[in-house]
Amino acid sequence: MKWSLPLFPTGASTLAGEVDALYIFLIAISGLMVTLIGIAILVFGIRYRRRAASQEGTRVVPSLALEISWSVLPLIVGLVLFAWGANVYFAPATPPAETLAVSVVSTTRRWQ
Repeated sequence: MKWSLPLFPTGASTLAGEVDALYIFLIAISGLMVTLIGIAILVFGIRYRRRAASQEGTRVVPSLALEISWSVLPLIVGLVLFAWGANVYFAPATPPAETLAVSVVSTTRRWQ
């Protein structure tokens, strides 16, 4: 995979593109999470700022669907990242089907 941004050096192996794609995905997910958390801090900071003691907030009933979604969605993203990373990590350990098997017997200072 070739990127038009000069962020990465030229690939030294055939797996460099896959590793770069995984890295860019990790950066994108991290940037998205930082942005969402920053926006939530600003919105909730303005919305729930300190008010007069006589103004009491209303009781909020928690949403089960919201709690399940903010627990399950990061789990799914984490599992996707794990599977993708494991695939990239174990790809060089699996030899291609057309490899040649070489049998070598060796001892100290002598080869057969």
